[in-house]
Amino acid sequence: MKEITLKIDGKEVKGKEGDTILDVCKANGIYIPTLCYLEGLTPYGGCRLCVVEIEGEKKLHTACTYPAKDGLIVRTNTETLKKYRKRIIELLFAEKNHYCMFCEKSGNCELQELAYRFQLYNLSLPMINPKLPLDSSGKYFAIDHNRCILCSRCIRACDEIVGLHVLDFSERGNRTVVAADFKEPIDKSICIECGLCMQVCPTGAIFDKASSYKFNVNECLKIITFCQQCSIGCPITLFIKDGKIVRIEGVDLKNHKVQLCRIGRFDILYRNNIRILNPMIKKNGKLEKCSIEEALESIAEKINSLKDKKSVLCLISGFYPNNVIETFRKFAIETLNSPYIDLTDGYWCRVISQSLRESLKSVECTLEDIQKADCLLIVGIDFKVQNPIHSLIRKAIRSNNAKLILINSIENSFANMADVWLKPSFLAESPLLEILLNVVNGYEKEPMAKTIYEKTEKVRLAIDLIKKANRCIIVYGENLVKSGGVKIVNLIYETAKKHAKFNAIPLGPYLNSMNEERLKIANSMGFYNPDKLELAYLILGDDASFSLTKPIKSRFLIVQSAYYSQITSKADVIVPATTWLERDEKLIKTLEKPCEVMDEKSFIIKLSERLTESIPSKPKTKIGSKRVEK
Repeated sequence: MKEITLKIDGKEVKGKEGDTILDVCKANGIYIPTLCYLEGLTPYGGCRLCVVEIEGEKKLHTACTYPAKDGLIVRTNTETLKKYRKRIIELLFAEKNHYCMFCEKSGNCELQELAYRFQLYNLSLPMINPKLPLDSSGKYFAIDHNRCILCSRCIRACDEIVGLHVLDFSERGNRTVVAADFKEPIDKSICIECGLCMQVCPTGAIFDKASSYKFNVNECLKIITFCQQCSIGCPITLFIKDGKIVRIEGVDLKNHKVQLCRIGRFDILYRNNIRILNPMIKKNGKLEKCSIEEALESIAEKINSLKDKKSVLCLISGFYPNNVIETFRKFAIETLNSPYIDLTDGYWCRVISQSLRESLKSVECTLEDIQKADCLLIVGIDFKVQNPIHSLIRKAIRSNNAKLILINSIENSFANMADVWLKPSFLAESPLLEILLNVVNGYEKEPMAKTIYEKTEKVRLAIDLIKKANRCIIVYGENLVKSGGVKIVNLIYETAKKHAKFNAIPLGPYLNSMNEERLKIANSMGFYNPDKLELAYLILGDDASFSLTKPIKSRFLIVQSAYYSQITSKADVIVPATTWLERDEKLIKTLEKPCEVMDEKSFIIKLSERLTESIPSKPKTKIGSKRVEK
């Protein structure tokens, strides 16, 4: 970009061609007040607070929309501008119900901060206060129109970043409000409650129901980490007060591909699962509280009493980091000598690593590329619980007129937007996709789909859309891999290699499911569920997505979990587990734990020591270390 030179408030400053005056001022540390402006959104120029004087121009111009030019002379802080800005702030206060002492945003309100900066201590204008409605119908947040300054930040964020455009202005004059759809309550609208509108609101107009009036953000410790609720891993800011998370926000509005969804922003705060606080042992058919030492003793005693330790199943959630999983793997193989060990995402990892994907990674593309496609083939993804890429798909449909083909047994938020929705029976996505790709590749002339899917005309329509596309991206998830295995993944990559217009994006079950180290660990695991198990040891942590496709029939069940569930009710021994937030190195010392929970790695090592100590002939294996003591 070409460098330009401007004179602002008598000082020469540098900028780049294409910048606005506000961009140049921000880059050079020159303060200009704003309310409607927010980095990452299209400049609007509605609040008029950023107006500046430009030499040679008769009227004032908004700095957020006026392009910076070489040689421009700008004044940003004259007495005229100060009076003008103070009057705008006064008009905003007079128009609505901005009684700061009653507002949950007090102390963190951009309008309030401007009032202090411009010394607006009282109003010379009468308060209009038109008594507008409050919409509290949404599950997570409410909209108080009496505190809205009509800056349109929420409207632009919903449109430009989320790609949904649920919100827009309605009514006129001092009755103007931000409305959802055709003036519908939030719970009746197409709003997906991602909460981005709440994050960008400069006043207390859109507020969180769970955390309102409970804290001031200036009193909170802010820690940036990554959400682990799905495979995307959006960066998040955690607001922590008194050892508890009170709010979660997205980090970067400019990076549109990683904007928080409802699950990452709200579900952690609204989770109502009952936490396991104590170890428990089943006695006389009832689970009773015990100490961690008693739990260790009970497990060690049971394992040592087994005649055949090869009938022990060890299963750990893919939610855990690789170092914990590797410790558990060594425990199962070296201490128990059990062949039955796996991850909850183990099958996914093995299919991905053993397929052609390893040699054809070049046909994969990034999430951002979704917006450039003119045809999207989405297969085997449950958008309700994972992979929140809603905004990227919507933008592709809106800006690129992309055709959307869904192959999903589960209805999701895109069913009504899809050009073709092929809805097979549960876990039958694979044979249907195989039919489509075989015709595209020329392996078959006609789609022989009747035995799998009755609506063959829909299958033909999907094939026509794919053939006409200039760029088609196949986004596939766990359900497809479960139903089709290596064969269907190979077919995807063969198709992408054969036709330059195809790309693939795999979306795994967990954040680390595509990690190279995870794939290697998973390849050394894998079990076929035997008919008779003597003992099963499950480490689930706070994996809410975990469910068993087949019931585990074991005589003794150990479950290490953070929350009570249907599985823990069947356990013979329950051991409390940490949550993913409690395992985050940035949070270990700041988060208040509801109880003293021994971390999983330490528990596995202690259990391993108990077991090797009780067998004199067996060498003591240090799990978690490469050394083996003799």
